[in-house]
Amino acid sequence: MKSLTFYLIAISSFCTLHTAAPVTHIVLALSVLHLLPPTIDKQAFIVGTSFPDIRYLAKLDRKLTHIEPVTWNDIIKEKSSFRAGMLFHNLVDNIRMQHFEPCFYQRKTSHSEIYKIFFPLVMKTAEDNALYQKIDSWKEISSYFNTVYQEEKDFGIDKQIIKEWHTILQNYLKEKPNVNSINLFLSNEGQKKLRTNIQQFNIKKEFENLIFDEQFKNKLNIFYGNFEKYVHIK
Repeated sequence: MKSLTFYLIAISSFCTLHTAAPVTHIVLALSVLHLLPPTIDKQAFIVGTSFPDIRYLAKLDRKLTHIEPVTWNDIIKEKSSFRAGMLFHNLVDNIRMQHFEPCFYQRKTSHSEIYKIFFPLVMKTAEDNALYQKIDSWKEISSYFNTVYQEEKDFGIDKQIIKEWHTILQNYLKEKPNVNSINLFLSNEGQKKLRTNIQQFNIKKEFENLIFDEQFKNKLNIFYGNFEKYVHIK
């Protein structure tokens, strides 16, 4: 329970809207594997693309794990499969910010400040919920995080923290993310201030509005379907 709560703190990133959540990062990474050099190690690439948000748990500056600027050419030229995955993580965040996020967040900017705080968490969880079904090999993918890579240790992070991060990811990937994931985050002792405002935002209603919103589903499918084109534009 403690590990999953730590992870939900990480994915929520309330002050930073322009980030994808873990399932989205992994699904998009799998979608471009066929475009990468044959020397790329799939497992290392997936673990690498899931690594940057360890910064919340390890208390690292974002600049250390999120490398900018980044292009598709940077990724295919990178010799380390793990580091290529890290670069891809940042590319996904940038592409999502340009081609998907504005479709839904900008239409919400007239809402209250409380709404603007909670909506990003709901939106990212809804994205993960929808994309989770794109692949059926989550058990295999989860097993990738049984390995700690040298590149992770090179950041000076304690090995136990890296292992905890991997366990957090494995727990999160066990089932399709849902409204319970959001409520678990809000039940964390450190979120008392947010909980005092929760009556002003109906999480269940907003989450269900998104997952049953045909426009949301269509735009997300278009984003996913056109992703290869977007990476080459970048």
